[in-house]
Amino acid sequence: MNKKKIFTWLGIGAGILTLSTVLLVGDVSSAFSDSITGKSSKYTEKEYAIKDLAIKTFNLETNKVKPLFTKDIFDEAIAKESSDTRMKTIEALSMLTKEKIFNIGDSIPVYFLEENNIISIAIEHADGTISIDKFDISGKKPVRTDHKSKGVKQ
Repeated sequence: MNKKKIFTWLGIGAGILTLSTVLLVGDVSSAFSDSITGKSSKYTEKEYAIKDLAIKTFNLETNKVKPLFTKDIFDEAIAKESSDTRMKTIEALSMLTKEKIFNIGDSIPVYFLEENNIISIAIEHADGTISIDKFDISGKKPVRTDHKSKGVKQ
């Protein structure tokens, strides 16, 4: 296939993946009871737990990173980050899905923004591990700069 067809299929695949992700996690609160989401919270308790677990496991400096949740990336109504940052974050998550790092059965990812040009994606996996992938999003496409995976610290 020529390059144009490859990029067309990649674009279509990325669009389908993005749409699927939005449909599956776009309104997470409707899929969980109030005991999980909390009536006054727009985020799930599981997202908070994964954020805390990632900070503890990977010794993230909380004064240098800004945690973002799924709705902060996918929900236009509450998103505070630029469209460019959010789209590159979605593209980075898509890369993790294509590489089978983010799989069915894994928990909802939590994102950490650093200096507006570095995004880290933390995922608690179904096998009891947690991984964090760091991407440089300052260019046209996200570039992975680091990948770490560890057993979960309790």
